[in-house]
Amino acid sequence: MLYSFKGNYPDKLPNYIMLDDGTQTCCCCMTDYEIMRAGYTLVPEPPVVEDGHTLDWVNNNWTIIKNS
Repeated sequence: MLYSFKGNYPDKLPNYIMLDDGTQTCCCCMTDYEIMRAGYTLVPEPPVVEDGHTLDWVNNNWTIIKNS
């Protein structure tokens, strides 16, 4: 599963998440709600990209761009 942290390019969750109170906690012990509160959003899997195209993350959506 991929997550976007505050709109940034999606990636897997890190092993530990820093909470608002400055503490770190293991993601495996967090609920989906707690992960969301920490600024992470679950995103859909990226689409398959054909040759001559590039995958990008724009405005919280996967975007396929045709290469020039």
